[in-house]
Amino acid sequence: MPLVTVEFLPGRSTETKEKLVKAITD
Repeated sequence: MPLVTVEFLPGRSTETKEKLVKAITD
């Protein structure tokens, strides 16, 4: 999953985005 996808997700929770980034980069 490209990191760019995170930007298109609902920005309701920064924490959720950070978790996704961690999952993608892990």
